[in-house]
Amino acid sequence: MANQWLINVLLTPRHMLRALYTYLVRFPLSPKPLAEERPKPVDPKNVRVHITGTSSRKAIVLSRAGTIPSPKNADLPEFNKNNRLNTSMRLVNVASPAEKLPVHRVQNVRQLSATTYVIRLDRKNVDFIPGQYFIINKKGSFEAREYTIYSSIEDDYLDFIIAEVNGGAVSPALRKCAPGDLLELEGPMGYFHIDEQARHTARHCFIATGTGIAPYRSFIGSFQDLDYLLLHGVRTVDDCYDVESYDPDRYIQCVSREEGGKFHGRVTDYIRQHPVDPAMLFYLCGNCDMLFEVYDILVAQGVARQRINTEVFY
Repeated sequence: MANQWLINVLLTPRHMLRALYTYLVRFPLSPKPLAEERPKPVDPKNVRVHITGTSSRKAIVLSRAGTIPSPKNADLPEFNKNNRLNTSMRLVNVASPAEKLPVHRVQNVRQLSATTYVIRLDRKNVDFIPGQYFIINKKGSFEAREYTIYSSIEDDYLDFIIAEVNGGAVSPALRKCAPGDLLELEGPMGYFHIDEQARHTARHCFIATGTGIAPYRSFIGSFQDLDYLLLHGVRTVDDCYDVESYDPDRYIQCVSREEGGKFHGRVTDYIRQHPVDPAMLFYLCGNCDMLFEVYDILVAQGVARQRINTEVFY
């Protein structure tokens, strides 16, 4: 069945054209990945991550190859015969690769700063788990990127926060979208989410840089009873987006290049100066260099590796 599924992927005209375009055009012209690109998810049936006996840095390197949850959850959720994620949360359909990609209409583009914006799309009854992402492209284009959902499961729209990359193939084009424009979405995908049982029993520490805050806003907006602490590393105060979405007593803005926020310095400096509670569950999303450094700091402060969930956002 796995072989049949793979053949189905390869023989789909859209996927064949996109694969040819990627390997023959995009890779030769762009040997270094753009900052907005994020790794494709690894097939959960073919990946097992074992942290015992390895360094923390190797664990993070493994996560850069795809969207991989904490070592404790390395054996990813099983799929039943109906191709639905087995979870007590809202069930999510797993689309067949042969299906035509759904088209969503742009409602508006909300400018947050000179480089960052939120694009809002019609939801069209799409189900997702907070923390998942979609592959997005303009209708008819083969250039696509992965963007994490910024809105909550109760919203009747889909929001994505996007940092425009100078010279990028997708983010500048999406910023120019007008209401009524059509985008193609593939997904939802990803396993960077909160365990249903832990959601009610554990305290969560969300650590992000820049637009890596996207999954946390979806978490917090979707689960009103969530016990959390949000640490957000940004360069300027203007990079603290939609602050009204968070409990001010739980949201620590770490501003590195100017005065402002609740802490002046990098998010890594804050964690060093304010040791964490090792009993919390930790979620790291953002710049890969931050993930390397924070992971090592947390382990040095006594946090068990299986309590750290990571997602490389850019």
